[in-house]
Amino acid sequence: ATRITREATEAEAATLASNSAPANTARTTLTVSVGDGASGNATDGHFDLGPAIENGTLVARVKDDRTQPAQWVDPSSLTFALGDAARITAPADLGFVATPGSSVWLIPSTQIAGVPWLGLNSQREEIVTGTTGPVQFTLDAVEGPGRVAVFNAGALGSGVGEHVFDGPGTGYTLGANTHAHQNWVFTAPGTYTLTITMRVTPNGAALAGSGFGSGGDLTATGATGPNGRPMVSQVVGRTASGKECDLSLATTGADTIPLTVVSLTWALTGAACVWVGAIGRRRNLCKAL
Repeated sequence: ATRITREATEAEAATLASNSAPANTARTTLTVSVGDGASGNATDGHFDLGPAIENGTLVARVKDDRTQPAQWVDPSSLTFALGDAARITAPADLGFVATPGSSVWLIPSTQIAGVPWLGLNSQREEIVTGTTGPVQFTLDAVEGPGRVAVFNAGALGSGVGEHVFDGPGTGYTLGANTHAHQNWVFTAPGTYTLTITMRVTPNGAALAGSGFGSGGDLTATGATGPNGRPMVSQVVGRTASGKECDLSLATTGADTIPLTVVSLTWALTGAACVWVGAIGRRRNLCKAL
């Protein structure tokens, strides 16, 4: 299966318009490919997920630092790939989330080569100047073949510190004008989708929300297409010839794991790094391949 981004049709745009997003709130979905066969267009380098304001609407964006100047892009345009460089062997201390001795895949709080370094960010200029207080991040849903644990490193640079996401419905408060990196653990190979909402408090008038509209399997990204209709993301399958087609099989859900403060024996070097600074497609029925 593949996640694509395209402009909604007129009928889809009407459906999306009927599903209003909460003010001052943006929702998005991160896609992570894990394992030996991991593939994606974000395999290395520095990335931050955070809110932005575009035309009076709060939208989710990822800061992509692989080029200079950095680009703030739609999260649906990226698939983060965690291959062999991200794989570690789970010690006994990780028994609460993985079988000891099994392979798990880690985005650590410090950067390593060959692993996309994903963090959270509240430092867009219009967020710093146009909102007050922290950004509230909420994990709405997780789908994938295994479990996901997200946490800050402990005070001495190892173990599990402050919990970030313990499961759907749990949240994390990121301070104003802050850039931070956490540890993201995935327990099985395959493709994961993490649906995340961020909320801000504007200084003035309320901001329009984005990302909540849904037309079947569509999710609005917050961007507008060349014909004035909303851009949407959608998971599609592939026929044997490689053409896009509708998925007829449901996705498999997976829980995230509650975290316990334990001492890890594997290297989580450095506490969570924090910086504070100034300012008309054909549709065919198919099975997931």
